[in-house]
Amino acid sequence: MINRSLIRVKAFQELYSRVCVNNFETEPAKRELIVACNKSVELFALIAALPASLALAASDRVISERRKFTQDTALIERMERFASNSYSKMISSSAALTEQIKSIGISWRNDLDVPLKSIFNSIIKSSYFADYLAIPSPTLADEIKLFKNIYSHEVGGNALLEAALEECSIWWADDLAFVVNYLLNKLSSFAKKGDVEIPPLFKEPADKEFALKLVGNLLVNYDEYAEMVSDNLNNWELSRLVLADVLIASMGIAEAVTFEDIPLKVTINEYVDLAKYYSTPRSYIFVNGVLNKLLKELAKEGKIKKNPLGMVGSQNFFE
Repeated sequence: MINRSLIRVKAFQELYSRVCVNNFETEPAKRELIVACNKSVELFALIAALPASLALAASDRVISERRKFTQDTALIERMERFASNSYSKMISSSAALTEQIKSIGISWRNDLDVPLKSIFNSIIKSSYFADYLAIPSPTLADEIKLFKNIYSHEVGGNALLEAALEECSIWWADDLAFVVNYLLNKLSSFAKKGDVEIPPLFKEPADKEFALKLVGNLLVNYDEYAEMVSDNLNNWELSRLVLADVLIASMGIAEAVTFEDIPLKVTINEYVDLAKYYSTPRSYIFVNGVLNKLLKELAKEGKIKKNPLGMVGSQNFFE
């Protein structure tokens, strides 16, 4: 499930917490990194289970409306259709998903009821929901389209939900966008198979080794890499740099010297993006400049070696 871009984010978060307190023990850091990665799979399960909770919310609305002396029959019909959609039923009956949610110990109705209600109320007021209700006999494809709209419009970028998730787990603070995008690509597949597949922790088998080696190399060599960064400030003043800048640039060096199959341009672009999100507004300019300079020097000194795959787009660093 987790790709290397998210691995770099989680590695940065783990490394930052350790560098701040001068704790450079590698094995505990590696264990914590794997824990953090596993939390992404847990969040996937929780977000994947949302349709079942939305169907229950629709059922609750039907019950509430039927208790009224003057009932809104049109509302009841709309909510009954939403409550009985086949995709939500499939999610509810998924044994693998139910077991995963049980192991997490967090549910929408008990722990995320405020964002759940907000999402539900936004859905039933939306134009895409009106479009869904206008279909006389919705197919499974229509329901998939509905839930893709829900995930895109109501879940992704939902600040209320992000805050609630962070309250539940500090490891979920930056995972929501990744999980939503992953789910959007999997909804049709789940519907076709009639069940939700809990994804493997890493997208590729080699990604676990990538994660552990990246963290291990950085912690062992942090002082050396940080000094290299500090010695190449050019027009930047050391006092203007924040720890995140030095750490991100040092991670770029660690990745470049450790992995022969990753092109240097890929490494630089990944850590420039990391700086844009996790440091100051101009930090990415510094990270881009210092990595381009240092990686070219290290390549010419023979301290960076690349196999044919890693040489793609990297030739100019070795000239």
